[in-house]
Amino acid sequence: MASSNLVSSPVLLALAAFCLLFLQPHPSNANSLTTCHFDKIYQLGDSVSDTGNLIREKPIGAATAFARLPYGETFFKHATGRTSNGRLMIDFIDRLKKPNNTLFIVGVIGGNDYNDALASGKTLQETNAMVPEVINSVVIGVKRVISVGATRVVVPGLFPIGCFPFYLTAFQTNDSTAYDKDKCLKELNSFSKYHNGKLQEAIQELKREYPHVVIVYGDYYHAFEWLYNHAVHLGFDGASTQKACCGIGGDYNFNFTMVCSAETLVCPNPNQFISWDGIHLTEAANKRMAGWLIDYMLPKLHCYN
Repeated sequence: MASSNLVSSPVLLALAAFCLLFLQPHPSNANSLTTCHFDKIYQLGDSVSDTGNLIREKPIGAATAFARLPYGETFFKHATGRTSNGRLMIDFIDRLKKPNNTLFIVGVIGGNDYNDALASGKTLQETNAMVPEVINSVVIGVKRVISVGATRVVVPGLFPIGCFPFYLTAFQTNDSTAYDKDKCLKELNSFSKYHNGKLQEAIQELKREYPHVVIVYGDYYHAFEWLYNHAVHLGFDGASTQKACCGIGGDYNFNFTMVCSAETLVCPNPNQFISWDGIHLTEAANKRMAGWLIDYMLPKLHCYN
């Protein structure tokens, strides 16, 4: 049985922190990465990828909500530190076979920096000004893993944050022009696109600098967009695509003073929800996105039998 080492930097972890054939990313994708013969996956990032590091950090870790139910209730039946009701995307991507090959996933990086900036009252224009510094940090991270021998690196971009209950609640407005056809906040999604565009430019530069290394952009934005736009066909509740499963209050079932915890109401069927706690995804959403991403990344990783 192949092993997996998942690494997340505590500094990057924070609290604030896919017609039916067309709709389904081919379920064979979970096994298709076996052609890459990866032995290990190292993922450095924030709470989107943390499989339990934060709750082991003293003194704050054990005091976080992620260390207690209802986090982990669906799959593990106990809290593991994952910021979901069950498994994360990395848990579904990590279904691999032979030794002597490693995949590095550098990111998501920057999401919490932007969360903190916007939550502290910075404008989108001020937050935009942070993008070059964040992208530079990602580049430094990629160069570091290459320096220790990485030959295949995935660098994920941002989600369309304007569709998440956390942001929909924080920036809720009566101005209908602020929302797109999917009822997501246009300016926030434009910000995600701006960051992702700059990130892809940086990846192209890294490819020129390291032609022997396979560097792939992880398109979290379009993976989520696919999931969101086809939610009903994929088994999600169409009336709850913008609501948190674990939460209470308001149009999005999210309240900043009563975030998901043992005292918060949990929806009867998390598998029908995209958002777990308003900030992070449910296991069902993570599974669907992981399938889309594997299909997207596989040909770009240049793995051959």
